[in-house]
Order: sequence, then C-alpha cells, then structure tokens
Amino acid sequence: MIDVETLRQSARQRAAARPRSPFDGVIRDEHVGVVATRSYTPHERMTNAIVYFSHGGYGVFGDLDLQDAYCRRLATVLHRRVVAVDYRLAPENSFFDAVDDLESCVRVQAGTTGVILCGDSAGGAVSVAAGERIGATVRAVMLTNPNLDLTLQSFDRQALQGPD
Repeated sequence: MIDVETLRQSARQRAAARPRSPFDGVIRDEHVGVVATRSYTPHERMTNAIVYFSHGGYGVFGDLDLQDAYCRRLATVLHRRVVAVDYRLAPENSFFDAVDDLESCVRVQAGTTGVILCGDSAGGAVSVAAGERIGATVRAVMLTNPNLDLTLQSFDRQALQGPD
C-alpha cells in the first residue's frame, strides 16, 4: 500500500530544496473560495491570463511550490499573468472536485478577455474537462504530458516500458 502522506511530504521537501528563480514582477498567494492560488504577474504583461493546473503528482501529491519555477518562466517568457491552482487531491477528493476547483478559478480570472489553460500530467486531463465545461472564455489549451485516457485503454500493455 502506498503511503500518500509520505509521497506528499517527499514532494514538498524536493520543491523546498529547489532554488527560487528571480522574477521581474509580483507574486501573490491568494484564495478563490477555499482553493489556494499563486499568481505571477510580470511588470510587462498582455491581456489573457494563463491558468496553470498541475502539481506533477498524478493528482495525488504536489502543491504550489512544486511547479513554481515553471510558472515563473511561463509568466516571464510569455509576458502573461500566470495563476497556479492548488486543486484538491486524490484519493480524498475526486477528479471532478479538481475540475470544479479549476472551473471556479477560471471564472474569476476570465473577465472579458478569456484564459489560457495550461496543464501537466493529471492537470492536463483536468484542464481539458474544465475547458469543455467553461467554453468560450477559454482561448487556448497548453498541455504537457497530459493523461487524457484515464482508463489507460490506449496503452499497449505488451510494449516494453508500458504502463505497468
């Protein structure tokens, strides 16, 4: 049996050990309801916000610190406000709880210009599901290693280095 809390503690320690990249802008921790967010607003910014939705931990572990360097880089290179969302994690919460968290954060960020959803791993699947619900305010979706087939039926179980 996997000890989820041990996985989470290990991820927190790895994230805390990483050096913080400099950032020419404002970083602010906030909440949308009970959902923690961290925004990265560069001094030079464009209109659409990027909502970043990933902890890199299969939806089971990770927090706002785990992808901090990547969010800083996105905001700096793309000149856009990036909002990282600390969504509810499995196994205590469902996939759809995470989708609800992203949807509520997107609705706050969207305003009149829309958002770009950015998701990695499980965050990619959550971003796609939330984007389907939200519709027109989503201007684009950027996915890295998204797990879009949660049944794993598209994997070849006989292939070397397969899903098992």
